[in-house]
Amino acid sequence: LLPYTTLFRSQEVFDTTILAYKVAEQMLLPAMVVLDAFVLSHCVEGVELLAQEQIDEYLPAYAPKVTLDPNEPHAFGGMMFPDCFMEQRYKIQKSMEQASDLIKVEADNWEQLTGRKLEAIKSYQAEDAEVLTLCLGTAFGAFREAVDQLRAEGIAAGALQMWQYRPFPAQALKDIIPPDAKLAVVDRACSFGQGGPVGSEVKAALGRQASIYGYIGGLGGREIMPSSALSVYRALLDETADPDEINWLEVRQ
Repeated sequence: LLPYTTLFRSQEVFDTTILAYKVAEQMLLPAMVVLDAFVLSHCVEGVELLAQEQIDEYLPAYAPKVTLDPNEPHAFGGMMFPDCFMEQRYKIQKSMEQASDLIKVEADNWEQLTGRKLEAIKSYQAEDAEVLTLCLGTAFGAFREAVDQLRAEGIAAGALQMWQYRPFPAQALKDIIPPDAKLAVVDRACSFGQGGPVGSEVKAALGRQASIYGYIGGLGGREIMPSSALSVYRALLDETADPDEINWLEVRQ
């Protein structure tokens, strides 16, 4: 899926939807734009729209290479046999490997048009952070509030939000996380028998660059409040977080 994105504000929903079409139409792969249900889908929030002419200039009408035309009939089958299935999967993977560069180019073009920046990893006071969190979606707001409180106490805390999930932004993570930092990855999903899916991929991508702690919380739409976010940082600081097990965020036993 290209790109698989998670969003923080309603403005990002609008911006990313347009950009997703732009990228998917060039890569000939589907895109998935993901937003938090209720928190974003049912919120009232100001969004800056563009004139239709501006959208049309950035995203011209799609001209598919293959069309359904009764005057030039074709047969389209949904099944692929073993003699070509593997090659088709190979082409998808190669396209995905190229997608990150294209996403970056189109995000830069979007910023020139709107002044709004879209990045694979969004950073908040992470440059010198000793304790960090990484999340997807709207929980980023709670973690930013916790960072502000900790910074006021003189603690070097930071927060990251992953906007692009596929292709997985491994290099962007490596570039943005300070050496020897403690990083809590907060998933709002559980891959049963393994743990948090994002946390597992971050550990694989970063290796020993940082101490990584997997958290799971906010399942089923349960709110992650600033107090919940603060408890994650406190556990990193007082070393009660477990790097080898799932750290469940405010689960009732």
